[in-house]
Amino acid sequence: MIQLLVDYTQLLLRLTGRRSCPTCGRLYNIHFQPPLVDELCDVDESKLVIRNDDREEVISSDWLRMIRRPGGSRITTGRSGGW
Repeated sequence: MIQLLVDYTQLLLRLTGRRSCPTCGRLYNIHFQPPLVDELCDVDESKLVIRNDDREEVISSDWLRMIRRPGGSRITTGRSGGW
């Protein structure tokens, strides 16, 4: 199992700041790695898009609240039985 200790605010900024170019697929984060021109791709100038599940209301209401609880649910991935 891997346990990550991440500040809730930083995690929220990383998730809600994600943007992608629908044409070339390039990824941005408006807080940490923004495009040169606001909301436009640096490569082809397409308007950047936000995935529906990257919206703050979706993230806050769903799984981030669950992870934030002390002793909250674990999120595990990988093979059972160890590696």
